[in-house]
Amino acid sequence: MKEVWSEHVYVKTDPSNIAFIKFIFEGYDNLACTTVIDNTEAIIKITFTKEYTKEVLEVLEDLGLDVFRL
Repeated sequence: MKEVWSEHVYVKTDPSNIAFIKFIFEGYDNLACTTVIDNTEAIIKITFTKEYTKEVLEVLEDLGLDVFRL
């Protein structure tokens, strides 16, 4: 079985928050990568290594963002 090195979650936010969220994760020494899936609906994919799952989810919670998986 192939080992998984990364995880990802999705968040939905206001379109005006997309750059801010990207900036936050870059500011945490590139804790996670952000990919805009839909800029109209402001759905962002957050990708991170498994070892940082707790930290990433804490940041998202602190930002008041709801996390979901597809």
